Amino acid sequence: MKFFLIALLLPFMIHSSLFGQESSNQTTEYEEDNQDVLCGGVERWSVKVFTDPLANTIDWTPKRTSIAHLVAISTPSPSATMPRYQPVEDSTYIVSCTITIKKDEDDDDFHLVLSDGINTLVGEVPDPTCSSVASSPMVTQFISARNWVVQNIGYGNVNNVNLPPVTVTGVAFVDPPHGQTGAAPNHLELHSIIDIHFTPAGSVPGVTTQAASSVNFTAALLNGTINPNSLETNYHFDWGLTTSYGNSTTTTAAGSGSSIINVIGNISGLSPGTLYHYRLVAVNSLGTSNGNDLTLTTLIPSLSVAPANQPVTAAAGGTSFAVTSNTGWTVSSDQSWCIPAISGTGNGIITVNYMQNSTYLSRVANVTVSATGLTPVVVTVTQDGLPFLPEPTNYPSNFSGCNIHVHWIDAIGSVVPTGYLIRMSNLGFGSIETPVDGIPVPDGPTDKNVPAGLQEAVFWNLNPYTTYYFMIFGYQGSGTLIDYKVDGAVPDFQETTQLCNP
Repeated sequence: MKFFLIALLLPFMIHSSLFGQESSNQTTEYEEDNQDVLCGGVERWSVKVFTDPLANTIDWTPKRTSIAHLVAISTPSPSATMPRYQPVEDSTYIVSCTITIKKDEDDDDFHLVLSDGINTLVGEVPDPTCSSVASSPMVTQFISARNWVVQNIGYGNVNNVNLPPVTVTGVAFVDPPHGQTGAAPNHLELHSIIDIHFTPAGSVPGVTTQAASSVNFTAALLNGTINPNSLETNYHFDWGLTTSYGNSTTTTAAGSGSSIINVIGNISGLSPGTLYHYRLVAVNSLGTSNGNDLTLTTLIPSLSVAPANQPVTAAAGGTSFAVTSNTGWTVSSDQSWCIPAISGTGNGIITVNYMQNSTYLSRVANVTVSATGLTPVVVTVTQDGLPFLPEPTNYPSNFSGCNIHVHWIDAIGSVVPTGYLIRMSNLGFGSIETPVDGIPVPDGPTDKNVPAGLQEAVFWNLNPYTTYYFMIFGYQGSGTLIDYKVDGAVPDFQETTQLCNP
């Protein structure tokens, strides 16, 4: 510590050797370091230099304030022996002011009168060459502050200091009154001063919080404006669920200009459909400016698709559905013949291509539109089957038979059959099933398919002395395209076998 102090105090010692006759106190202060009885104060001295038992309660984070505020703080009637008074004497303050008077006190403090033009209070810097001061945890700050005073005001008493405004940081102290020059009415001082420097030209930042943009389900872009007011300024955005915020964006430089600039901050990890508070905060050497509190509400995902069904023809083609959404979505189909677009974002159109239906039967494809966190929406494409060929206009005439042989005259009309189905039953006409379009009936013991023009059919292996019932149906086409004539009166007849011959 001794070597450290000697190095830091070298400017004082050189000045003392050159100008030792300037003040009778100079020899005591800077040359007779071991005569502690002649340096340092008596009344509440350990409190002044932060070596008292309660010094660990001091909050060293400065609170920006004004001299007018400090001289209005309620303080107790001070005594020379009272311990550190809380909560006043455990606070560090920073003020902008001017120095009007500088005095060298008998206890070797630099006594400075700080003024805002109306109010004054005392600020003091102790002599770091005293061993009782050298043991203070803030001795380095005392040395720096003393050097600033010497360099800018000089030694000795100065009753009319003429300097630009300064910024002073110090711990509050209630000094017992003893006629101090410039003392505040509540006896509050900044004792001791731990920093002093010229106040930079400029002012605290100008700040405005603006409406957020690019708000989605989990993120947003915060906006605002800042005027650095000619001082290096940094900014961030506070945000959270309440005006207590609790979260901040990364601190970013805003420069030192004197014009309004636009600034932004990205926030993420938000909950959908939730209200958040936010504000812009800017800081320069003169203080912190908080912007106005604003709110944003994150989006709730939504998804709808219309229409619910698209009917289409049997021919290959395409159709579309309209999507209304504020999020990304994907599309799938449960049928290989129906192929939709696979994805999209926000409002859009889903194009669905479908293949030709080569059957007479209609078919349905389910098209599913999905979005994260939402119930999938299912719409359908219903495709018609191929149209049936026109059925024959009339039935054949003279439909009859004997035992196993039946015959008829082919039907006439604008549409004639391409073939005939003859169906037989030994139970009655009601037991003969009407054929179904699109489902051909194969030949068998009770069914015969006969092309147009033959006009006869033979049924073999019938039981003798049995009555058989017959019906004849004309048709067009074949396979899945077969179209039977089944309306109106279907020709029928019955015959009882005797001994049936081929």
